[in-house]
Amino acid sequence: MVSLRKKLGAADMIGQYITCLKHEENYREMDNLMEALISDLLYKGYSLTYLFEWFKKQQDEFMRNGQDISIIESLRELDEEVVEHTIYIKFIVKSDTQFWPALQLLGKQFTIQESDKVPFSSGWDEPEALKAQAVCARSYAYIQLEHGDYAAFGAHVDDTTNYQVYNKQERDEKTTAAVLDTAGTVIRYQGETAEAYYFSTSAGVTGNGDAWHLDEDPKYGYLSGSLVKEGGGETDLSTEEAFAAFIAQPDTAAYENGKPFFRWTAAGDFSSEETQNKMKEIIVTRKEKTPKDISFYNAKGREKKDMNGFGSLVRLAVTGRSKNGVILQLKLEYENGSVLVGNEYNVRSLLGAGVKELTLSDGSKRESALLPSAYTTLIPLENGTYRMDGGGYGHGIGMSQNGAQGMALAGKSCGEILQFFFQDIELTNGDAK
Repeated sequence: MVSLRKKLGAADMIGQYITCLKHEENYREMDNLMEALISDLLYKGYSLTYLFEWFKKQQDEFMRNGQDISIIESLRELDEEVVEHTIYIKFIVKSDTQFWPALQLLGKQFTIQESDKVPFSSGWDEPEALKAQAVCARSYAYIQLEHGDYAAFGAHVDDTTNYQVYNKQERDEKTTAAVLDTAGTVIRYQGETAEAYYFSTSAGVTGNGDAWHLDEDPKYGYLSGSLVKEGGGETDLSTEEAFAAFIAQPDTAAYENGKPFFRWTAAGDFSSEETQNKMKEIIVTRKEKTPKDISFYNAKGREKKDMNGFGSLVRLAVTGRSKNGVILQLKLEYENGSVLVGNEYNVRSLLGAGVKELTLSDGSKRESALLPSAYTTLIPLENGTYRMDGGGYGHGIGMSQNGAQGMALAGKSCGEILQFFFQDIELTNGDAK
């Protein structure tokens, strides 16, 4: 990792950054400056997502107020703040003679300790389920290598839900065996590496990707959705009545029946000014990230650019649901207009804004600012309160990790698990495309 001052040969890197903002120019040093500055902050332990949001906020603030002093102070505080972090590095040594030179080179920048503690997404330990997870994660990683979204920053993914964030759990013998037993194996669909999405727990059914508009693209044809039980099968839960009945009477044959998040209930109160302001903030933020999923309409039904003058929230309602049960469209009715919201994450964020506590199927209580899933009912009670009966944890697209565990316990192999969650796929060596 090259430090900022060494890379630029400059003592005042913050001053150069402010100069760039003042002139609003992309002169030739700007790329080097930003790359080096971000490299230093990444080295300190900040995530890419955090830095993107931070820089955007500072730039917006400068454009509005021109207060370079506040930005200088913010940058200095960011640079001086101590961030505790651990960096895991994997390097392959092809011969004994290369081992010590490599170790000495790394030792100049990092403290080297012998350890087998490496993050891995686990939480269950059936070998065939772990193999399926390993193949999914490898396939997903291959796709990100091809996309190159963070290529300018020398990275491929970040550590958030934007890229199937994992839980940083320790490696053990079983996870290591799963990786080695499936070495090189990836999922392919029609000759291309498949983006193998996965999530924690289903509500007894998986989606076909319509919650993210993936059903509109034929390259995601392997995501058709299915009941998560022996034999799979399809169902139609597109009406509120059908979905409510499905949630109320969980299938005892479902692979995840009995898991805490398989069913849950929540009480939502959206009446307070604080909650409604929070929801407006969420709408504005998510509109920037998913513009086609949020629309504004005035009282006459004409589309608007924003929700200014809408007044207080009057009611919430589900106005669109997938045949697999996930909410496709949520309507927020205000005194002088309405907002239509799509995308399962947007729906979960808004409904979660009014939820203080969840009750899981095992009777345990959880606090959550984000609803576990968009597989939920929305039943109006009184005075701006609602009851939500739902199931699952996560986006519901692709492979359910607890579903895979249940299949493995039932004797299914890694291949059978993957063929169940992803239709018409092939398992091949990722290097032999």
